Amino acid sequence: QKENQTRDQKENQTRDQKENQTRDQKRNQTRDQKRNQTEDQLKIFTQKLLEKNQEINLISRKNPEHQLKKLVEESQQAIKCLKVFFKKKAQKILDIGSGNGFPGIVFAIQFPQNRFYLCERRRKKAEALKWLVSQCGLSHVQILCQPAESLKADYDMIFSQASMPPHKIEKLLTGLLKKETKAFLWLSKKQLNSFETSFFTEEIRLSYEKSLLKLSQLKEKNNATRQK
Repeated sequence: QKENQTRDQKENQTRDQKENQTRDQKRNQTRDQKRNQTEDQLKIFTQKLLEKNQEINLISRKNPEHQLKKLVEESQQAIKCLKVFFKKKAQKILDIGSGNGFPGIVFAIQFPQNRFYLCERRRKKAEALKWLVSQCGLSHVQILCQPAESLKADYDMIFSQASMPPHKIEKLLTGLLKKETKAFLWLSKKQLNSFETSFFTEEIRLSYEKSLLKLSQLKEKNNATRQK
């Protein structure tokens, strides 16, 4: 009887080990497939962006490959800083003033479980964004060709490169922020200090400045590489 119990225990252990191995293999396979798909879509995006840049000025035409590499690196660095906010599924995410698709399209490639809305008021650039999104097969991305001021407060996250003066950004975001909406702005430290103190909590300021430092270091590295 003891021998039977021992044999059964060993068989159960062996079966459990095999099931765990199979589960781990499937998990790794799924992760690898997702990584490959992300890399493929990002490659398509950058290739098509360079192609479309011949028709309409989306990025600088002086050494566009270097400029494009820099934009991708900065977007990926931002993802590392902000990925904790993308864990929730089915969020509605707005990118204001998308222009050439950075960072909105890169974010959309990385986080396909969310809905992305790229707002670009200039018709030609909006059409270029539609074409790029189509080429990348991003069915969860919608292009909004309209002024950001006409949008309703209906988004969970908002991004903006903050090309307008701080007081205009404050006014715009005040009209778009719901109670739980999170807004992330691409700001210089000078721009950040131009905002009203009450607009950002101290925690957000410290967190943002830490992220800004990482992005600034990356930009300095890119600029140094370009000068060599």
